[in-house]
This record gives sequence, structure tokens and C-alpha cells, in this order.
Amino acid sequence: MSDDDMSFMREVFMPDTQGNEKPKLPFAQYIVEWGLHPLSERTGEATGERWKRLYGDSFQAVYKLPRPNGTQTKVSVISGGLFYSRIGEPYEVMVCHETDMDSTDNLHPYQTDEDLMLLLAKLLGEDNGLSK
Repeated sequence: MSDDDMSFMREVFMPDTQGNEKPKLPFAQYIVEWGLHPLSERTGEATGERWKRLYGDSFQAVYKLPRPNGTQTKVSVISGGLFYSRIGEPYEVMVCHETDMDSTDNLHPYQTDEDLMLLLAKLLGEDNGLSK
């Protein structure tokens, strides 16, 4: 297993034995998908099994944040050795506004817990100048 193993993030992204279904991430009421990242769910494929053996499990949560103009902003939060995350900065975040879904300018690598919370709070609070 590599030094990039982020399997310890299982307790943040996966349901627990205390009845918490959603991840232990900020603003969880807006999370619509969560669990193992699709790369970690691959079984029977040499590549998927190899990545899992080398890098451990990877996780993903997807937010749908409401916008004042009636649209939604999709925010993908992932953690794993194959992504821009590491032990002290465990999240890679991609923000996709409906108007610029293909933009890679919205990638936020190596985010801390505080960075993630502030980014989500900012997105929830801003109106992007679309509502007047």
C-alpha cells in the first residue's frame, strides 16, 4: 500500500453503525450521492483491482447546491490516492455550475476540512449576479 492510501476516509464518506446514512461532511443535507468512488467499485478488472491494491479505497460525495436563479451547482468531493488529496489535505473538489459544466477552472486540489467548509458556504451564499 502506498503512502497515498486514503482508506481512513471511509469513516467520513460511508454510513456508520450509529445510524448516520450520509457522509460526515459539511452541509450534508445537500449531498445526493455518496460512497466508494467508481474506481474503487470495479471488481474483476485488472486495472481496478490494481489501483485498489496500490492506492486503497477512494470515496466520493456529490452535492447539488440550490442557486437563487433556480439552477443547481454540482460539487463533487473525492478522496483517494489517485486524486489530488493527501492525508493533511484529504479532498479534491470539482465545482460544476450548470452554465460551465466543462470548465476545469473549478478544480480545487488538496483541500482541508476548513477549505471544503468555506468553499461550500461561499457557494451557498453567492448569487453569481444572476438574480436581481
